[in-house]
Amino acid sequence: MEKYNFINLSKEKWSNPRRARKQLLFEALLTQPAVQEVLYVDPPDHFGWTHIKPLRDLRGMRICERGYFLRGERFASIRAINRWTVYLAMRKALKTAAQWHTVFYNPWDLCLAKFLSPYGPILYDWTEDWAVYHESTALVFQQRAAIDMASGIIAATENLADRARELSKDTKHILFLPNATAWEPIESQECPQDMMHISSPRIGYIGHLGPWFDKDLVLALSRARPEWQWVMVGYADGTLNEFFQDSKNIHLLGRRPFTKLQSYMAQCEVLVAPYRENIEGDSSKLYDYLTLGSPIISTTMTTAKRLQPHVRMASGVESWLHALEQALGENDPAAREARHQVSLQHTWDLRAATLLEWLDGLGNA
Repeated sequence: MEKYNFINLSKEKWSNPRRARKQLLFEALLTQPAVQEVLYVDPPDHFGWTHIKPLRDLRGMRICERGYFLRGERFASIRAINRWTVYLAMRKALKTAAQWHTVFYNPWDLCLAKFLSPYGPILYDWTEDWAVYHESTALVFQQRAAIDMASGIIAATENLADRARELSKDTKHILFLPNATAWEPIESQECPQDMMHISSPRIGYIGHLGPWFDKDLVLALSRARPEWQWVMVGYADGTLNEFFQDSKNIHLLGRRPFTKLQSYMAQCEVLVAPYRENIEGDSSKLYDYLTLGSPIISTTMTTAKRLQPHVRMASGVESWLHALEQALGENDPAAREARHQVSLQHTWDLRAATLLEWLDGLGNA
């Protein structure tokens, strides 16, 4: 049987220490016997030539550092020229295999995906509603075009899978493939030095504190219970630091290496995902939280609903206060072990195997 080769047109640089779906899924794919090679195409971060190099510490992985020649990406003609130059730089690297499966995320990479279509199937990994997230009418049409052009759709949420079926009028092959965790279950880890001064009880959050993060909710909760310590590990811009500057029980620790994040969250009695209401997307941190066994509370969202009863859901300040009080008072070894066991059902290795099984089915259809 021919082995699979993948091109991943990513929106995350391979070197980004945050480690997101785009890196973790393809890292897991390379552990599968059916996969030979991955060409991981970074998002553009410089003007000039595109360079391709092997990754020394991961067999079968090559990194394509994408460069652009023209400014003005808001114009379709400029986007097409820039992606054509990237394609020209990639052609030699693609000679190592007869067929490649191209996976793309960013709808603006549609034209590059089209250039790559002679090499094999094109798969659109729909992880979020780009048009809503970026408040762009143009992306409404670009997302639709991506669905129309793709051989198959990979959807990170049930809602996106349903929308893909509706938009394609059930003419496309669609795989629901949620996020997962790269962590293994643990009982405890040594406390990081920069957390030792923070008293208990600690409420932990990991991840980018972006526009989806409900800062007003967290501020209200911190004021309602000043003895609770909020530990936030992840990027926060200057405005958020200023917003929380008078809250002595909110600790913005900033970015930490991906390999250290689990040790930070292991020191917290409760782990939280305080997102804004009605957010669309699949929260990868909830899968990570399960590996720690600690009580978890999330804003009501599809990921939390899917992980019931292992994740509590809350909406509004009073609901959150009640859920936090319950979680902080939890003393249930069986519930902790259940969360550990559920985490084993949501690993990137299992997601990679699911994707390959789906692709096998497409090949036999």
